[in-house]
Amino acid sequence: KNKGLSINEILNEIETIVASGTKLNLDYIIDQEIDENDQDDIYDYFSNFKEDNLDAVFEEFKDSGMSEEHIQLMRIKFLSEYGN
Repeated sequence: KNKGLSINEILNEIETIVASGTKLNLDYIIDQEIDENDQDDIYDYFSNFKEDNLDAVFEEFKDSGMSEEHIQLMRIKFLSEYGN
């Protein structure tokens, strides 16, 4: 049961969990939702990105049809793999 939470609130909660050191495997949902080439591009961007600003990342990828939720999912995956 989602307890009335929006997708953004759920993603924020997942991000908090990952920031605390828990590793998550979100490949199953990411592979369904995001093209593999877009995944690679976003991963490369996060690898070279010095600023923690999702708005800037969204601005960079908005023309590719990526939603803010997709970008946040990729950020969570990146943090889970490289931030912990």
